[in-house]
Amino acid sequence: MDKKSLEDNFLYEQFYWWFLGRRKIVRNLIGKFFKKRDGAIALDIGCGTGIVLNDIREHAVPVGMDASEIAITLTKTRGHQNLLCADVCSLPFKDESFDLITTLGVLYNEGVKSDDAAIRESYRVLKKGGVIIIDEAAFNFLQSKHNISVGGVRRYSRGQLVDKCKKCGFEILKASYWNMIMLPVFYLVVRLENKFMRQYAKLAGIPDILNSILKSYLYLEAFLLKYTNLPFGPSVVIVAKK
Repeated sequence: MDKKSLEDNFLYEQFYWWFLGRRKIVRNLIGKFFKKRDGAIALDIGCGTGIVLNDIREHAVPVGMDASEIAITLTKTRGHQNLLCADVCSLPFKDESFDLITTLGVLYNEGVKSDDAAIRESYRVLKKGGVIIIDEAAFNFLQSKHNISVGGVRRYSRGQLVDKCKKCGFEILKASYWNMIMLPVFYLVVRLENKFMRQYAKLAGIPDILNSILKSYLYLEAFLLKYTNLPFGPSVVIVAKK
């Protein structure tokens, strides 16, 4: 992801409905599946600008890792110190170093040379009994110019991501799509963008009332995801255990 995209994320993820909704989903899933304990250490792989580390530190000592030096620099401005720049396919940690791992919007990126290798590395550094949460873009038919512009070269069905995790040894605790209401909207936008726009649609602000409505909807989904799996959506989330 280039500097401009990272700077946009740094701004928007503080108030934009999609970022707030995903964070709420992740917080709820951590609360449900991860048992908080003294001395626990959590790794956010592909920490980006570091806002998810704010949520993780409620449950464990947070460590952030990203392949981008720019991302690490932005994360430091949020006050985080346990940071390093590294490759997700070759993590610079000993076996079974972490109690919790989050990998949000990482595997789809062109910078990840092998998503299978990245998942294997996550399995290696996760402690026995530890939990990993993986969130990724879903469905190839939703691939857009915007996705490609920020390095997105992969999208996953729930079954594909589950199979990749199982092959690495993970036990699947939860596998669900999310953001159901926006699937047809995203599909329409992608079709229009790919057919009529020479440039990709950039992340843009929306009216406050609409932002609030969409955020509230995702917060409702976050609540539902504690108890059930959703059948479709433009994103897929996996919770797995070593």
